[in-house]
Amino acid sequence: MARECAVERGILLTRTAPHPVHPLPMVLPLGPMVAPEQGASAAVGLRLSDALRVGTHTPRD
Repeated sequence: MARECAVERGILLTRTAPHPVHPLPMVLPLGPMVAPEQGASAAVGLRLSDALRVGTHTPRD
């Protein structure tokens, strides 16, 4: 399902609606109450998401 979403995102960004669709930056509030392991797992998740984007040939922006 995640791959399908990435492919659909690429279609929206390049063909269907490139004028109103723009990628948004993500901010993760990693403060002192967040355990280092949680921050590391969030970083891994973001990297996997980016790898999925690259794998589906979706543009970064």
